Amino acid sequence: MSQIPPPMGTPPVGYQTPGPSKSQGLAIGALICGILSLVTALAVCLWFLSIPLGVVAIILGVMAGGKAKRGEAGGAGLAKTGMILGIVGIVLSIVIFAGCRVAGTKLQQEIERQQKILEEQQRGQGDSSATPTTTEAP
Repeated sequence: MSQIPPPMGTPPVGYQTPGPSKSQGLAIGALICGILSLVTALAVCLWFLSIPLGVVAIILGVMAGGKAKRGEAGGAGLAKTGMILGIVGIVLSIVIFAGCRVAGTKLQQEIERQQKILEEQQRGQGDSSATPTTTEAP
């Protein structure tokens, strides 16, 4: 028996050739920006990048979701995920920024308080240096 491939031509009955796939570019862009927004929010030194990335993720997600509803593009789930991650990234970066701001203020107040205590102790030791506080054993 010879192994000759079947002749090429029309597809078998009941089989349709797939049409062109729908574009998912905006949805993928929303997802990537959302992921980056979340990652940069968690990296405390990059929080300032999280807000613009989150905004871009939300905008791209809304645009991609609209196109998916109209049937012009695919990736409705990717778009929704990108929007959610963008929102979470923005909220998280704001919370982290506010927390660091409050912690920084508290830390500065504590440092000033400790400095005052130290200065008072040094002034107290300066006054008592004329009279020795320790006695020598006979």
